[in-house]
Amino acid sequence: MVDSRRPSSPESGPGGAQALLLGALREAFDALPDGVVTLGAAVSGGPDSSALAVLAAEVAAQRGILLHLFHVHHGLHPMADAWAAQTEQLATRLGISCCVARVQVDVSDRRGVEAAARSARYTALAQMARAAGVTTVLLAHHQDDQVETVLLRMLRGAGLDGMGAMSFESWTDGICYLRPWLSVTRGRILEFMQDYTEQSGFEPVQDPSNLDVRYARGALRTDILPAIERNWPGYRATFERFARLATESAVVLREVAAADLAAVQEDQLPFQNCLS
Repeated sequence: MVDSRRPSSPESGPGGAQALLLGALREAFDALPDGVVTLGAAVSGGPDSSALAVLAAEVAAQRGILLHLFHVHHGLHPMADAWAAQTEQLATRLGISCCVARVQVDVSDRRGVEAAARSARYTALAQMARAAGVTTVLLAHHQDDQVETVLLRMLRGAGLDGMGAMSFESWTDGICYLRPWLSVTRGRILEFMQDYTEQSGFEPVQDPSNLDVRYARGALRTDILPAIERNWPGYRATFERFARLATESAVVLREVAAADLAAVQEDQLPFQNCLS
């Protein structure tokens, strides 16, 4: 199991964007169990995940770890084929393998297209990971993603567990997902990717749905978060801290509840645990 300690915030460290991102990635690699020889990275082809692929390939090569890129083709946009090809091009440039999985997203899902696509994506990632012998997959979620998740869950009335939003480590379908950049703003990732594009000529994918106000996250990015930033420019770190405190509070409440339950239980055969 991956070490569950929370990585320190690279945003406050010295150096440029590349140093910050590499530092956070190295902490994630340090947290891997001994003996890990293969690792996956989920790559959409956009700036965030492309930066993850570039820098994770560097760290993996230094550690003697075989890195695989996993791309999920949702088929929801006319450019989906081009995005898959772009990801494969990046993998070729980096000299690593790339697996592409095509999925069918149920656009009539009552949860909405975003939720249906997310569910299909994680199912496909797990299948690709198992086929490649990978148990841990890196994700490029960052501090801005965390803020959006907190706000959306708040608007949906989530409790403490939900308000904890995304964690550094999570498990789905037997696969461990690591998010080393949760304390890094998207601006720093874009800063690195702009430099990489200028040096290499590689252009990451630009998905127009990211700013489409028909989707919840698009509405946040286009209308709501810019207004918040005008008045509270430090809101990202504040929301991240709130998510962390919510997680810690939820853990304490579960521990207290478990202790209270243990105090009023007794072993009664043949039923085992019963209320005293």
